[in-house]
Amino acid sequence: MLNFSIQVDGIQEATRYLNALQRKQIPFATAKALTETASDARDEIVRGLDRKFTLRSMWWKPRTRFGFNIKAAKKTDLEAEVFTRAPWMKLHETGGIKKPAQGKHLAVPSSFVRRNKRNKITTANRPRNLKNSFVGTGKNGQKTIFQRKRKQVIPMYFLERDAQIRERLQFRDTAQRVVNKRWMRNFNKALDHALRTAK
Repeated sequence: MLNFSIQVDGIQEATRYLNALQRKQIPFATAKALTETASDARDEIVRGLDRKFTLRSMWWKPRTRFGFNIKAAKKTDLEAEVFTRAPWMKLHETGGIKKPAQGKHLAVPSSFVRRNKRNKITTANRPRNLKNSFVGTGKNGQKTIFQRKRKQVIPMYFLERDAQIRERLQFRDTAQRVVNKRWMRNFNKALDHALRTAK
């Protein structure tokens, strides 16, 4: 799971002049503000995905298995979370070397591989489904999956032992930026509501 810890402060200064009854509302306000800030961070991360990635399905949507989700804070657990369980996103956050999950090679598509309107490789054009295909050596000694089409032999996939993944998700940086911008605003709003509704 991809998540990070970010500390927040400012509560002591904001609550310095509260009386004892009012201070009882601080845990409620803090939990609400933490949850709101986590939600703001999640929304900002999601908004930026289509500028950084080709989104070929709806896997990223909140409240789905691999989506970007939040865990709400409680008055007894003053910690909110923003996370994704999509295992492939970790390298996009940290950068690094991608290894094949199975076999010895990664199949890297060439420009000849046909895609649909959503830029997704069609089922028929995936490596294992290519008709009239074979593995050979390309001009530069590159191990390649070729496909015979009419009288042509077309390089469809280049077989690599690994691939360099650059860091482009900016999950933590985005969350930190949102926390810096929204945390105290959310806390002051939550505290005001808690004080007005205190019993």
